[in-house]
Amino acid sequence: MGLEQHERDTCECGWPIEIAWHADMEGWFDGRSFVCHACSASAGREVTHTLKPTTDRNFAAKPLSDFDWETTTTSPTEHDDDETDD
Repeated sequence: MGLEQHERDTCECGWPIEIAWHADMEGWFDGRSFVCHACSASAGREVTHTLKPTTDRNFAAKPLSDFDWETTTTSPTEHDDDETDD
């Protein structure tokens, strides 16, 4: 039961959702990507993997406000090249 709760509360990047999805964290993460040559050879195309994002934010000096789905999350940005399935 504890593992299920942990998995529900954790983003696939490995950070707790209440931190990773918090709007005040925009610009605070550094996720570096690298080409995996073994995966690229197997897939026949370039494959990249991104390391777990890190942050140098000092939460004691700059704490986050309480997490709230309505006010502390950021909606995705639409891009002109986004395709729709109509």
